[in-house]
Amino acid sequence: MSRAIGVVLAAAGALQIVLGGSLARAPFVELPGDAAAGLLYDGVAPGRDGLERLAETRSASVVLAARPRAHRDLAMAYLLEAERPRDEGEARRFAAAAEAEFLAAARLAPADPTVWAMVPFAALRQERFERAAELLRTGLRVVPYAPDYALNRLAVLVALEGGLDPELEAALDRVLADAARHDLEATARYLVERGVAEALLPRVTGDPELAYELARAVERAAEAREADDEAGG
Repeated sequence: MSRAIGVVLAAAGALQIVLGGSLARAPFVELPGDAAAGLLYDGVAPGRDGLERLAETRSASVVLAARPRAHRDLAMAYLLEAERPRDEGEARRFAAAAEAEFLAAARLAPADPTVWAMVPFAALRQERFERAAELLRTGLRVVPYAPDYALNRLAVLVALEGGLDPELEAALDRVLADAARHDLEATARYLVERGVAEALLPRVTGDPELAYELARAVERAAEAREADDEAGG
């Protein structure tokens, strides 16, 4: 994902403006096994119908009872909607609604690592880079160590490249190492895809074995990508 403050747009209002129709008729449903929510947390984008159903049910849920998971699910749905091909103004409204819902979830569950890993993407989607940096800094302070989300944090840091303050510069090396330790191959693929491997590999310091393993993984990822390009070309 490439990827608000929510004062102007309420989340439910954003959905009505863009998709049309009223959320008042949406049923109160918040099932942990909900198909669309399950896909979201497996890293798979649900189809449009699934996303719309998720947004409707979670919107009804947060009106009836404050639940951090419902706000978080709603934010994830809005963030994915912001990435769909659509008018840029609509995309930004979805991204703004996503940020608002992530922050609503954070007020109810301040140490939720998913919220703090994802909310900077909502600001990035609006091209509000200083806001994204602020949200990332807050997340790093609230949840300093979140290995499952280190790659997400790395993606935000890379997107902010050139605009990192000393705090985020210091965090970059740690987040990169955390990401590599958690999922070496995925981190290597990301570095290759974004074209930042050469710049970031030297920043894995203090752990020569990890630096070596990541460098080898980057070589494998680059070879795999070259093979894919040749097959597709």
